[in-house]
Amino acid sequence: MRDTIGRSAPRRAAWMRPRQVLLLMAASLFLAGLLEQTADPGPWMLFVSSLLFALLQNFLPFYWYRLDSDLRDFPRSRWMNFGIVFMMPLAMPVYLLRSRARGQRLRALLRFAACALLLALAIGLGLFAGTLLPRTGPLQQPQKSIEPDTVTVRGAPATR
Repeated sequence: MRDTIGRSAPRRAAWMRPRQVLLLMAASLFLAGLLEQTADPGPWMLFVSSLLFALLQNFLPFYWYRLDSDLRDFPRSRWMNFGIVFMMPLAMPVYLLRSRARGQRLRALLRFAACALLLALAIGLGLFAGTLLPRTGPLQQPQKSIEPDTVTVRGAPATR
C-alpha cells in the first residue's frame, strides 16, 4: 500500500480477519431469515430493518474485499470498488481472477462458489428455524370474534 508520495504507508490493524467477516455475513443472513419468519413488524420497522440489513450486506463484502486486497498487496481501483459494492456477484469473481496467481485462480473461484452456497444455506436455515418458532409482533394480536347484531330468521332480519 502506497501513500500519496509513493512511500509504503504503515498498515493499520484491522478489527476483523477475512474469515471472521464471512462468518459474520453467514450469521447476519441466518438472523435475517429467522426474523423474516418470526417477527411481524409494522411497516415503518420493516423499512428500517430492511435498510439496515441492505447496508450491512453491502458493507461486509466490501470490507472482506478490502482486507483481502490489503493482505495480497493488490491495488484497489475505483471501478473495482464500485463493482464490489453495486455488482458483487459479478465483480467478485473478476477480483479473484485478477488477484490470484495463475495456479490459484480455479481454487479461488470454487471457494467463492462454495461460500455463496453456504450463505444461501444460512438464510435457508434461518427461514426454516423461523417456521418452528411462533410469530410475534404488533400485527399478530389475537382477533376478536365478530358476532352479527342481527339474526336472519326465514329471510326476515330479527334483532336480539
